[in-house]
Amino acid sequence: MVVDISELPYGVDPGYMPLRSATVTTTLDQLDREREAKAIPWWIIVLAAVAGVLLLLLLIFVLWKVKLSSILL
Repeated sequence: MVVDISELPYGVDPGYMPLRSATVTTTLDQLDREREAKAIPWWIIVLAAVAGVLLLLLLIFVLWKVKLSSILL
């Protein structure tokens, strides 16, 4: 890949930057793709949703109690 920088932010002149090149190689393994493609188990999604609802209910309860105690004082 060859890149020609024609403009830089803040009015910096791109002419002072030296011309450089780099080569990058990588290998792909088919087993890695298969491992990444696995779906998340349904029980983890359900558990996360239930935990989120419980956390929200706890937060609502705590804020409700704080509001009631500040009104009573």
